Amino acid sequence: MADKIAKLLAKLPPKQLVAIKLAVAKILSGDYSGLDVKMLKGQKGVFRVRVGNYRVIFKVVDKKQRIVAIDRRNEKTYRDF
Repeated sequence: MADKIAKLLAKLPPKQLVAIKLAVAKILSGDYSGLDVKMLKGQKGVFRVRVGNYRVIFKVVDKKQRIVAIDRRNEKTYRDF
């Protein structure tokens, strides 16, 4: 999964890359202020953050955040969660 995320980040335009890195830093620090965070339906502890047309999907387990996926929003984005 980390390879897929790294590949996507390498292809992003600089403006989007900065926005996503900022969102990921906030998620990992536990500070969700200013982020569009929603819990995924039917999933416990799985959330998404909207960053333009991209979604950062993360899990919270034992008060620790783990980035699961970063992907462009489409009909397949939430399928595996």
